[in-house]
Amino acid sequence: MYLPPSLLPELPTLLVIAEECHFGRAAERLNVTQSRISQIVRRIEDIVGYPIFVRRPQVRLTKAGELLTDASRLALRDLDIAIARAGDAAAGRSGTVRLGYAPVAMLTSLPGLLKSFRGRNPRVELHLHTTYSSSLWAGLEAGELDLIVSRETRVRPGIRNHLFVRDSLVAVLPEGDPEAGEAELSLARLRDRDFVAIEETISPQWHDTIASTCQSAGFEPRVTQRANDWGATLALVASGLGVSIVSSTLAQLRFPGIRFVPLVEAAGVGAFWIAHHEPASEPAVKLLRRELVDAAAA
Repeated sequence: MYLPPSLLPELPTLLVIAEECHFGRAAERLNVTQSRISQIVRRIEDIVGYPIFVRRPQVRLTKAGELLTDASRLALRDLDIAIARAGDAAAGRSGTVRLGYAPVAMLTSLPGLLKSFRGRNPRVELHLHTTYSSSLWAGLEAGELDLIVSRETRVRPGIRNHLFVRDSLVAVLPEGDPEAGEAELSLARLRDRDFVAIEETISPQWHDTIASTCQSAGFEPRVTQRANDWGATLALVASGLGVSIVSSTLAQLRFPGIRFVPLVEAAGVGAFWIAHHEPASEPAVKLLRRELVDAAAA
């Protein structure tokens, strides 16, 4: 049923009168005079062009009045829903966020934060993309991603970086290696070893962090094997093809045939970064970004 826009302000009053079917009781509920109720009913009937109440011998809805009140009830319910949804969108409680993250970031607090965010904001669609730093930054700069959690930070116009979490470097050694049982190692003890390393193009800054840490220990790592993901890196070490240096977040994993050993000189040298466009255009993006940044600062 079509409801004229001019009728909208009168709908709540109409529903009260229809529920009571008594102008006096409706006036008491609405805290107005009975003559005011009569005026409102006449105004509604003038707008729609037909009677909605039979006045005598007692007040009751006409058939058209019943249909009108049913339609009014639905219209007000739909309006309430629309207003709530608009409020959610404005506050960031609904919408879409395209988040990219480095695979190893899922071993930080990120999964728990996303779960908590999703629980509080079920109307926000999270489109998650996992890839390595170079691709994350390409996606962010191209506008294909709204937020990224990356091993790298870059200075770009219109993009802000925030420290998310610090991590350390640990050595990965084959199970049974003479050094594998140590509580910690000095990096210099690996100077004569063959190294397995992640491809440099995947995460250039992370590669540079490892290289500079080794240089500070007085040597250049002799890389004899390269892999394109962390699982392959660990598998190559387990095969006895070399040792490696990885993020301490990976040390949470149970991977057969290897041991993780902390490196004395490498505590806190790595980091994960949150990067985003500034200003963010979507409220939902702003909301998730704020929660991630606040969690990092806590």
